[in-house]
Amino acid sequence: MRARTAALALAAAALLAAACGTTEKPGVAPSPPSTEATPGRPAVTDRATSTNDGAGCVVTLDPGADVGAAVASAEAGAVICLRAGRYEGALVVGRSVTLRGLGAPGEAVLDAAKGGPVVAVRDDDLEVRLEGLTLEGGSASGGGGGVQLTGMSTVRLVGCTLRDNVARQGPGGAVYADRGTVALERCRVDTNEATDAPGVFVDGIASLKVETSLIRGAGGPTDAVVRVRDGADAAIANTTIVAEGEAAALHASGTSSRAPDVAVVDSVLAGKAALDVPGPFPGHVTVARSVLSAAAADAYSDLGGATVAAPGFAGEGAEPWAPGAGSAACGLAQGGGVDLAGKARPEDGACAGALER
Repeated sequence: MRARTAALALAAAALLAAACGTTEKPGVAPSPPSTEATPGRPAVTDRATSTNDGAGCVVTLDPGADVGAAVASAEAGAVICLRAGRYEGALVVGRSVTLRGLGAPGEAVLDAAKGGPVVAVRDDDLEVRLEGLTLEGGSASGGGGGVQLTGMSTVRLVGCTLRDNVARQGPGGAVYADRGTVALERCRVDTNEATDAPGVFVDGIASLKVETSLIRGAGGPTDAVVRVRDGADAAIANTTIVAEGEAAALHASGTSSRAPDVAVVDSVLAGKAALDVPGPFPGHVTVARSVLSAAAADAYSDLGGATVAAPGFAGEGAEPWAPGAGSAACGLAQGGGVDLAGKARPEDGACAGALER
């Protein structure tokens, strides 16, 4: 059992580092992870905590401008910058482009005003990057009120906030993908709603990568805040997923022919049911240096690499999901870099999850 536990922990770290640090074609499963050594942490940026001065912008828009028209007329690979303010309208992005918010993170707001997903990507072979933006007011009749990815493309969100988005008759209140790759780095996902997975839902042949992010949602006993299903895969690092009510923080399940691969490293899964890996076709889940909530502790006994305990959040202040004094999350994680709030992480004994103590 000790050998298997160690192998699972190393495999989780290797899979996470490989998934976050490579540019493999969306929808193609990553190579099997090496267990020879624990790789270094994926690189993080300071986009979530620094002011963007507009360097590198090809086009700069003022609040109220038609972002969709700017995207449609831009050259592939263009950087379109948005000054602080509100931009209304649901976007269907049909070319590779970067949308970058200027000023402090989140001050540039994409508001779909309930007219559809905030950002939908339906074509193949695109690279779409969203930086320092707030995505809100999305409303999808299917999946993905905030971001809807149905093409074999990559959508990368860096330093973004996704809030108050709704999937009315489908899954993924904030994010839905059934093909391609969706990556969240230094993002906050909260107060989104869906019939299933108010946070993130990946299905089919989609890939999910999450680094240094906070994802929160609520639901009943059959719900999950983040759901990974069928042939999808997920790599989650330095992230806090909080389930309120009866919901699970993370769910992974497959079919008779396919099962998702999920790696969780240096993270916190909190809720009455932190991790749901149901039969008869459970997902393949590996865990390293992470905390799972104390409920149903015996369900996690065979995962390896997890501390099963209450996360011990501070429960107050601007960051109520930061670990409190004596939290089981602290002292576990690989250190270095900064947390979601911009606080330096110690080299030794860092806290698991998105936020330091």
